[in-house]
Amino acid sequence: VTENASKIRGIVITHGHEDHIGGLAYLLKQVNIPVYGTRLTIGLIEGKLKEHGILKQCSLNVANPGDHIKLGCFDVELIHVNHSIPDAVALAIKSPAGTVIQTGDFKIDTTPIDGGVIDIARLSQLGTEGVLALLSDSTNAAKPGFTESERKVGETFETQFRKS
Repeated sequence: VTENASKIRGIVITHGHEDHIGGLAYLLKQVNIPVYGTRLTIGLIEGKLKEHGILKQCSLNVANPGDHIKLGCFDVELIHVNHSIPDAVALAIKSPAGTVIQTGDFKIDTTPIDGGVIDIARLSQLGTEGVLALLSDSTNAAKPGFTESERKVGETFETQFRKS
């Protein structure tokens, strides 16, 4: 990465889980690359970079679902998705070769705690326009059935705590 740092225009993070942001501080100690993410994601990244003493030297940029980030010849659109952490996004990456969708970790939750359901309409629209590749990752995708809503998980915890 350090050898090609001048070719890297930015890093877009889909959500703030440790497996997605945990290594950023180590990378940003070696290269100065702007980082983009939603408000919560950037807030979590700020905490990590502060722990490593490099927050002030890093370029962190908040972007919202629906925003477009121009990175060289790429146009990266953030699309709201649901996950077990709020403020998660998928990425529609438009390039001269075509559009690539990178879903990030997601699940379809029709009753999310924050009220924001996955933007199926935008994903469908992109599909109609034509997608070169779909890079999809979904929590527990290999397990048959459905993943419970975070709302249901919270209700179950509340019930169990009351029983204790």
